[in-house]
Amino acid sequence: MEKMRIQYPGKRWFLGGLVMFVAWMVPVSGQTSPTVWVAPSLTRVGLTDSAGTTTTAQIEAARGEYESFQIIVKAPSGNALSGANVTLSDLTGPGGSIISKSSYSLFREYYVHVTTSSPAWAGSANMPLPLGWYPDGLIPFTDPSTGLPPSGGSLVAAPFSVSAGQNQPIWVDLLVPRNATAGQYTGSYTVTTAQGNFTGSVALTVWNFTLPAVPSLHSSFEFWTAGSTAANEELLRNRLQPLLVSASSESTLLPYGFHDNNLGYWSGANIGTCTMSSPPSVSTIKAAVTAQQPGVFVYNYTADEVGSCSNLYTSLQQWGLNLHQAGSNQLVTMAPVPQLFSDGSGTGRSAVDIWAVLPDMYDADVSNIHTALGKGDQVWSYNTLVQDSYSPKWEIDFPPINFRIQPGFINQSLGLNGLLYWRIDMFSSDPWNNVYAYAGYPGEGQLVYPGSTVGIAGVAPSMRLKYLRDGVDDFEYIQMLKAAGQGTWALQVSGGVGANWSTWTRDPNALYSARQQLGAELDKLNGGSAPQPPSAPSNPSPASGATGVSTAPILTWTGDVNATSYDVYFGTSASPALATTVATTSYSPAALANSTTYYWRVVAKNANGSTTSATWSFGTAASTVSLPSVPGNLSPVSGSTNVATSVTLSWSASSNATSYDVYLGTSSTPPLAGSVTSTSYSVSGLTAGTTYFWRVVAKNASGSATSATLNFGTAASTVSLPSVPGNLSPASGSTNVATSPTLSWSASSNATSYDVYLGTSSTPPLAASVAATSYSPSGLTAGTTYFWRVVAKNSAGTATSSTIHFTTGAATTPTGPTTPTGPATVSPSSGSGSSQTFAFTFSNSSGYTALQGGTVIVNANLAWTSACWIYYDRGSSTIWLASDNTSTWSSVALGSSAVIQNSQCSVTGSGASVSASGTSFTVKIPITFKTAFKGTKNIFMDANNSNGTSTSLVSEGTWTVQ
Repeated sequence: MEKMRIQYPGKRWFLGGLVMFVAWMVPVSGQTSPTVWVAPSLTRVGLTDSAGTTTTAQIEAARGEYESFQIIVKAPSGNALSGANVTLSDLTGPGGSIISKSSYSLFREYYVHVTTSSPAWAGSANMPLPLGWYPDGLIPFTDPSTGLPPSGGSLVAAPFSVSAGQNQPIWVDLLVPRNATAGQYTGSYTVTTAQGNFTGSVALTVWNFTLPAVPSLHSSFEFWTAGSTAANEELLRNRLQPLLVSASSESTLLPYGFHDNNLGYWSGANIGTCTMSSPPSVSTIKAAVTAQQPGVFVYNYTADEVGSCSNLYTSLQQWGLNLHQAGSNQLVTMAPVPQLFSDGSGTGRSAVDIWAVLPDMYDADVSNIHTALGKGDQVWSYNTLVQDSYSPKWEIDFPPINFRIQPGFINQSLGLNGLLYWRIDMFSSDPWNNVYAYAGYPGEGQLVYPGSTVGIAGVAPSMRLKYLRDGVDDFEYIQMLKAAGQGTWALQVSGGVGANWSTWTRDPNALYSARQQLGAELDKLNGGSAPQPPSAPSNPSPASGATGVSTAPILTWTGDVNATSYDVYFGTSASPALATTVATTSYSPAALANSTTYYWRVVAKNANGSTTSATWSFGTAASTVSLPSVPGNLSPVSGSTNVATSVTLSWSASSNATSYDVYLGTSSTPPLAGSVTSTSYSVSGLTAGTTYFWRVVAKNASGSATSATLNFGTAASTVSLPSVPGNLSPASGSTNVATSPTLSWSASSNATSYDVYLGTSSTPPLAASVAATSYSPSGLTAGTTYFWRVVAKNSAGTATSSTIHFTTGAATTPTGPTTPTGPATVSPSSGSGSSQTFAFTFSNSSGYTALQGGTVIVNANLAWTSACWIYYDRGSSTIWLASDNTSTWSSVALGSSAVIQNSQCSVTGSGASVSASGTSFTVKIPITFKTAFKGTKNIFMDANNSNGTSTSLVSEGTWTVQ
C-alpha cells in the first residue's frame, strides 16, 4: 500500500493546500502506551504501517474552507488499546480571537478489504495498488444534523479499540469560519486510552481571503436510492452538487451551497439504446424551470453516452430547442460533434450546452472540444470504471491523488468547468464491508456509506469524497486568481501538476506545493501577511558548467537559515528527477559515469512554502581507460536469408570492452534487446519471413564503440495465415444474453489459438487467450452492452473478426405473479427443521433460456407479507428476498458470503448454486428459518418467463419449521 509519510525531522509536507511540518514524536512512556502521529490527507495509512514521526501540524486555509489531516493511533506490538478517544482544543489567534473546537469534525476511518484488484491496463503508468485493507468509510464522532453523538448505529466512532500492532487513523476536518480573523492560530489535540494518553499541537494560518459559499465548479453526482435531504446536505458539505433535487426542497439546501439542478426529463437513450422519446413540451419544461429557486443553474441530463448514435442528432436538436425556449440548458454525456453545434433556432446556440466527456472521449476529439468551448458551450469531465491506461481512476485501490487531481488542476488546465459521476450510492448487501456492488471494481459507484449503520440520517462520507472536495477547492483557488488578473500565472502552476489526462503528477508533495503557491498568492493579493518561504538556493558547487568533475563529487549550495529541508533533483536529464531530501546544504550522489553531463537543482522548503534554484549542470572527467574497439565479424552477416527463427548472434571480441549491448528489431534503428559480457547473444521466437536489423555496442568505463547496423531475413513460414473467425455467437445485436454466456465461433483454418477481446467499450480489451472455439466469461453486468471480437493466431500471423455487440438481460426485481406458462417443483417437497438447502426447479417447454427466473413463497397460506418470499433472477444470478411488508427487497449473488434476511428467514449466497439443461434450471438455495416462524408452512412456486409472464403460484410442498 502507498506510504508517503515523512520519516525524519525538518521535512515539511503540505496538507490540502495546508503546509504541514515535522517535529520529532514525543514518545509516550511504557510498552503498553499508544504511539501517535499525524499524516496529510493524501496519505493512506495501512492497517499495520510503521509509525510516522510527525506530531505537529501547521496548516494553512482560507476562510470558509474545509481542510483535513489525520491523527493515527497505533497499538504496541504486544498489547491492544481500549477506551480510545480523540479531542481537540479551541484555536487561539490574533488579538485573542478564537476558532472554536466545534469547527472541527472528526471521523474514525473504517478499513475495507480489497480482495480483487481493479482491472489493469498492460504497461499503464497508473496501476491499481496491491490487494489488502484500505481505510475509506468515515464514521462520524458527531451527527452533522444534530451536533450530538450519533445514536443507534452498529458502528461507533468513539470510544474505540485498536488491536495489537495495528493502526487506527482519525480523519479531522477543520472548517475555518467565514468571519475568522486572518493570521496565526495555535491549539492542540489529545488522544486518550486506558493504556496512556498523548497530546500534540496544531498551528493554523488563516489566509486573508474567503472561498465563495457556492463552488465555481459545476457538478452532478447522482443518488439512486439513498437520496434524502440529509444525504444531499452531506454531498453539498463536500462541495459537490446532487443530480436531482425537488424544487420544494431547494430552499432548505441553499445555505449549504446548492446551485445546480437537473430537471429530470430522461429520454431513454444511452450507450446501448439508440432510441429516445420525444421531448416534453416547452410549457411543461417552463413550468419546471419557473419552480426553481432564483439563481439556480438549471439543466436537463437528457441522454447518456450516445456518441455512436448519429441517428439521434435530430431528436437531440429538438430536445435542445424545447429546453432552450423554456429557459433550461441541455447536458449529454458525449464528445461534441459539429452536427449538434446548432439547435435549429438560427441563433447559433448548440443543441447541447454541456458536453460531459470521459478522458478518452476528450483525447479522441480535442478539435471539436475546442470548437465547443470557443462557441461558449460548457465541457465537463466525468469518471467511471477503468476506461484507459493513463487518466485518474476513482476505484478504492488507486492512490488518493487520482481523485483530487481531476476536479481542480486537470479541469482548469483543459478549460473544463464541471464534474459528473454516474452514481454514488451503489451499495452491496453489506456496503460497509463489501465494496464490490459493481463486480471487479472496488468502490465503483459508491462514494458514501449508509448512515443508519453509524447512527445518522442520510449518508456517511468516504475519504474519496473528501479528496474530491479538496479538488473542487483547488479549482476555486485558480478561478479566484483568474478573477484577480493572475490567471496566466495560475494556469502555469496548474499545468505543472495536471496538464492533461496523461501528464499529471503522482506525487502528493508536488500537488501540495502547487496549492500552497496559489493560496499564498491570493493571501498576498488581499493584503495578507502570511510568513514567507525561504529564498532560493544559490552558489552551487561544482559550479554550473564545470567540467572534469570527479565521479564521486559532493554537491553543495548556499541555503537559507529559514529553510527546514531541501529537495535535491539530480540526473542526466535536463529535467532531473527527485533524488533525495536532506536537512543540510550538501548531497553526495552514488558513483557517476565518466565523460557525462549531469543536471541538478535544489528546492528549499519550510512550513510556509518552497523556492527552487536554477537548474545547474557539470561534466565528469574522462576515464583513463582507452575506448573499446569496434566489434567485428558479426554473424549472421548482413543480407543473410533463410535464417532460423531461433538464432545465435555472434561477433569478435573488442579490445578493452567490459560488456556489450545488443540492439535487435524490425526497424532500421533497432531497440536494445539485451546486454551481455560474452561475444554472443541467443534469441528465439522471431517471426518467419521477416527482415531483422541488429548491431552491437562494445562498452567500458570510458565510453562505447558501435558496429555497423546489419540485417538478415528469417526463413519464410510453411504455415498459411489463419482464416477470419466466423459465425460469432451471440450474434451482433443480441439482447437478453445471460451474464455468464458462452461466446463461440467457427474454427479458423490453420489457427493454433484465439485471442478474445471483450468489454463495454467499442474497442474492447483482451479478455482471454484460448485454444478452443469458445470462451465463457462470468460476472457480466445485467442490462449492459458488451463489444467483442476474436483474433485467430498461428506462427504466420493473425486474422481478426469484426467487432460485434450484445446486451445482457436486465436484472429484474420481482413484483408478484401474473399469468401461467409452465411448471415448477421443489426437493425435498416435505420435511422439518430450522434450516435446509432446497433445490427449486423451474421449467419451460421452449427451453430454460426462455425463463427469466422463479418465485418461491414459504408461508402458512398464500400471503406475500410476513413470508419468506424469494425470487431468483437467472440473468444476473441473484437471489432477492422481500422485506416483511414487501415494500423493499434485498439481494445476494450466488456464491457470495453475504447474508440477506427478514423476520421469517435468512439466505446466504455462499451455499447457493444453479444448474441448467434442456427445458429446466435448478437453483439450490440454503434457507434458515427464524424461531418466530415455527409451524407447518406451504411452499408456493411459480416460473417467470423472460417476456414478463409467469405461472400461477401453486403449492409444491410443505415444510415444518422447528
